[in-house]
Amino acid sequence: MQKMIVDGYNVLHADPELKRMIRQDLQKARRILVRRLTVYLEDRRVQVTLVFDGRGGLTDVDVEIPGKLQILYSAAGQTADELIVGMLERSDSPRRFIVVTSDMADIGRTARAMGAGLLSSQDFLSRIQPAATPPQEDAGDETPGDLDYWLKQFGQEEDT
Repeated sequence: MQKMIVDGYNVLHADPELKRMIRQDLQKARRILVRRLTVYLEDRRVQVTLVFDGRGGLTDVDVEIPGKLQILYSAAGQTADELIVGMLERSDSPRRFIVVTSDMADIGRTARAMGAGLLSSQDFLSRIQPAATPPQEDAGDETPGDLDYWLKQFGQEEDT
């Protein structure tokens, strides 16, 4: 099973929509990221630890998916980067991990030196983005008030 450690705030800031939302409602932005991850992880053999700064080292058990998704917050006086490095140091095989970050200079360089793989926040978002919105199963569910309904009526695809 592939294991990933995700620098949560790096990912939030790499997504324009979530970055704007942070200013208004940080908790909501985190929930949206978690929801995207949850959908992405449904049918994949990937284990993700999502790491955020703050909250005194608590684990967010309300949104954990056993064996697939764990959410951690760094302890008081500790950064998410330090928590990530500590996880790699405690691992018997850091090579089994992929670290997701936008900070390739600091945490990226350290993780790579320890043998972990790296994935940019932007590349990670492109992986989970298609899974963010579950596909509609029946086109008949659309109503004249839905954008998809009108796009189909005029023979257009949403991204054109």
